[in-house]
Amino acid sequence: MPFVQRDQNNNIIALFADQQAEALEELKVDSQEIINFLKIPLLNNSDAEEQSQLLLQSDADFIRVLEDLISVLLDKHVFLLTDLPSAAQEKLLKRQKIRSDYVNFMGEEEDIF
Repeated sequence: MPFVQRDQNNNIIALFADQQAEALEELKVDSQEIINFLKIPLLNNSDAEEQSQLLLQSDADFIRVLEDLISVLLDKHVFLLTDLPSAAQEKLLKRQKIRSDYVNFMGEEEDIF
C-alpha cells in the first residue's frame, strides 16, 4: 500500500512506495483518493476537442504509414501475409480493398511521403 503526502488542505500531493518523514499515512492502492490523484487533469473542453481531433488525425496518418510499411515488407518478401494472425490478415486485406475501391472511385491516390 502506498504512503501519501498531503498539503495544508489535506489533498494528496505525492505517493511513495515506502514510508517517508513527510508521508506517514498509508492508503489502499484502490482508494478513491489515490485514483483521483493519479488521473491526468483534463484540458478545457475546446482544447480537449482540438487535441482529440489532432490525435485522431495522427492515428489515421500513422495507420497509413503502417499499411505502407507492411506492403513494402510483403513486397520484399521479408515475411508472408500468412505469417500474420488470421484476424490481422483479414483487416489488412479489407483495408487494401477499401483503399483500392476508393482510388478507383476518386482517381489517383495521394502519396503520404
